[in-house]
Amino acid sequence: MRPRLLLLLIPSAALASCSAPAREASPGAAQPKVVVEGRVVGQSDTEGTLLFLARVRDAEALAGARAVERLVEREPDRAAAALESRAADSFSPLLRTSFESGVGPRWRALSASVVELERSGPQPDPLHWGAVLDEALALRDPALLARVAERAPRTADPSRVQLAFRRVGEWQLERRANGEAVLAVRRGRALAGAAPDPNLTWIEARAARALGQRGRALELLGELDGCTDTAIRNQALALRGVIAAEAGDLVDARRWLERALAEGDAWNGAARARHDLAGILFQLGDDASGGAELRRAAELAHASGDYSTEANALRIEAAWRATRGEREASEQLLARWREVVTRHGITDG
Repeated sequence: MRPRLLLLLIPSAALASCSAPAREASPGAAQPKVVVEGRVVGQSDTEGTLLFLARVRDAEALAGARAVERLVEREPDRAAAALESRAADSFSPLLRTSFESGVGPRWRALSASVVELERSGPQPDPLHWGAVLDEALALRDPALLARVAERAPRTADPSRVQLAFRRVGEWQLERRANGEAVLAVRRGRALAGAAPDPNLTWIEARAARALGQRGRALELLGELDGCTDTAIRNQALALRGVIAAEAGDLVDARRWLERALAEGDAWNGAARARHDLAGILFQLGDDASGGAELRRAAELAHASGDYSTEANALRIEAAWRATRGEREASEQLLARWREVVTRHGITDG
């Protein structure tokens, strides 16, 4: 049972303590095939649309209308593309309803504003550009936001432009478009006049790991050892633990994760770190400590609004209790899991 528990736990750490979903994309979704500086060859638009539609169908089956709404809110551009395909209504009528009654009108207006911005000449009006940027930051279309950032006037605050590329990187990472995430954060890091932002290093480290570039990921994580942002520093330590576990060094993995949690767990991402530590402890045979870490992870995740981690922790603990013959406790945990995934539209727990 222990190998199975670890397999269930570690995937949820694949984006290492960020809110990016573990199952929300189908396996292999948006994975670039080749990454070259300045050029990413990956999933086609048609493939992306079909995968998105499949995820909508699965989300509706698992958690109902709220799950579909959540997908649309997170990826309005893919929802719009899917609705233009002939297959959309046969997959889920809820998709059209969620888009049109939710983010759809704002997304269309933003798309028109970006086109207008691009036609306004080499130096757009700073006030107009700022207003369009604010709306692009509020929505979650990485392509539109990148286009706005690229049109920044000379007088634009470099930190605002850098933030735009950081968000593009974050959103692409959530979509498993790891090569695109790397390119976005490198553009943000290269901006003249912008202060160094450890978030860019953190995003690139996670993307490098997802691309199988373990050495590069560890190099970037090492740069974060002295980071003054507690959450980023500790999440970087936790990701080192996950990488060690993937390499088969569970003792080292435990050391890194415990180091990340050494000063407490009042930081963003601590719930995911405890969740992953539980998996390591189960593998090492310390079931009692593993169960305690799972419970603490679920509590922290609930308090911080990380319902994906909460759901996964509940599901894993339910499975563990069942193997111990604790049927009633297992069923109670599964009931809580169903409540979380249904209420919050979770498809990644």
